Amino acid sequence: MAKRPLLIYLDHLHWIHLAQASKGHIVGQNYVEAYKYLLSKKKANEIVCPLSLTHYMELAATGSYRQRNDVANVMAQLSTFQTLSPISILKRVELEKALFKYFGKPKIPKEINLLGVGAFFAARGENKMMKFSGSEKTMQDFSKVMGGDEQIKQLEYKYTLLAEFEILRGPDLEQEQLLRAKYDYKPELAIEEAKKRAAQEDELANELKNDPTKFKKIDDIVTARYLYWELSDALTELLASSGMTMEEFMKIGKERVTNFVHDMPTADIITTLTKLNLKNLNRSWVKNDIHDMDALAVAVPYCDVVVTEKHSFTQLINAKLGIKYDTTLLKNLEDIPEVVNKLLR
Repeated sequence: MAKRPLLIYLDHLHWIHLAQASKGHIVGQNYVEAYKYLLSKKKANEIVCPLSLTHYMELAATGSYRQRNDVANVMAQLSTFQTLSPISILKRVELEKALFKYFGKPKIPKEINLLGVGAFFAARGENKMMKFSGSEKTMQDFSKVMGGDEQIKQLEYKYTLLAEFEILRGPDLEQEQLLRAKYDYKPELAIEEAKKRAAQEDELANELKNDPTKFKKIDDIVTARYLYWELSDALTELLASSGMTMEEFMKIGKERVTNFVHDMPTADIITTLTKLNLKNLNRSWVKNDIHDMDALAVAVPYCDVVVTEKHSFTQLINAKLGIKYDTTLLKNLEDIPEVVNKLLR
């Protein structure tokens, strides 16, 4: 049985570095070897660098069309628009698995569909492919002209990738003005949501700073808040479908409820990183903290290699999350060739 390609997740900063390397930019000189190495391994189908919803949002926030084009080109080369399932979908499946572990319900929890194609999969967990359509006779004639149905499928896939590139790169200035005027295009809304969540974390940080008794309960506060804000709706629904109530769920006790949350990989990563960030009371939260947590919550449990920035790398290492999920953690692109060669042996 052939090995599946290694999944290598790259933080947005590292995609920028690879784009600079691809364009011969002086700033990208240190990353040329890593770029060429990843290209060769991708062409050999030994690795893939999947995109996440966070990549789409962060690239959309880049004002320069030229820079977006450069980064999107490299993303297209190394991902071929393979995207990771969004945290919203993974969270639901993980919740079912955790309920099965603790209560034996639901009896057949869903399996995780980790990889798909394109922006719609990254956002909704559904594949949307370009399809030719027409009457039965029209499609039969078209199939004859194209040399068979398989050739039609290949052409549909090609057009899908072209459309995905346009979505990833985003509009130029003239196109953006038209989209805003006619279709209420507002890519900044995702950024505003991240800022809002960062402000909520800052608010909690201030409460902890001003009340030492709360600071001592930081682990319980973060877990309880995540359970209430992020899991309660889906949990209530799944419990009801299994003939249970939230009251019955909570009877398992605080320790087991905490373990339940941490048995969900995405919840485990987010709550752990949130606690570590909050324990540094002198550090203010920014939108990138939210983007990083959302991205790493998917990447660390489900990818083979995660290349992130220094702050997140340090937190993940200190929390031993790479060891827990058997994921290789890096902070430097230059380390990729040596590390990946070992993993491919």
